[in-house]
Amino acid sequence: MMQHDLSCWPLVLSVSAGKPSLTDLHDYSAAWTAWLDRGEPFVMLRILQDSAANSHPPGGSREGQNWFKAETERFSSLTLALAAAAPPEVVLKKNRIKGGMQRGVPTRAFEQVEDALDWLLPHLQKKYEKLDIAALKIRALDWCAAYPISPD
Repeated sequence: MMQHDLSCWPLVLSVSAGKPSLTDLHDYSAAWTAWLDRGEPFVMLRILQDSAANSHPPGGSREGQNWFKAETERFSSLTLALAAAAPPEVVLKKNRIKGGMQRGVPTRAFEQVEDALDWLLPHLQKKYEKLDIAALKIRALDWCAAYPISPD
């Protein structure tokens, strides 16, 4: 299951649970393309409810690589930062592999949604100085509360 919410734009909220299918990955790539098509800088919080959500179906890695090859420039220029909230083992893996950057975009994983937002929202504030970050955080936390993270 993958679901995205744009009600807090320019903060994208996304949740995934269970092992994704190739169709899920196609839909995820299409969603990213649509966000980039807006031409507006944004940040993303991705909730991985379980370890399985961090996996790729057969052929999924290649699809992701092809998408990034086509969209790297737009991804790097419009994505201000990426944060994930996930089970502890996923957090360790993501932070070790990504090393804090993904194609020039600051990236970090956390075990708690609130910690992820506390790291992510200042990246947004730098670009959108008049944005009410406190109100945005409250709305985001409210949405995220429906998607608890399994300790696996």
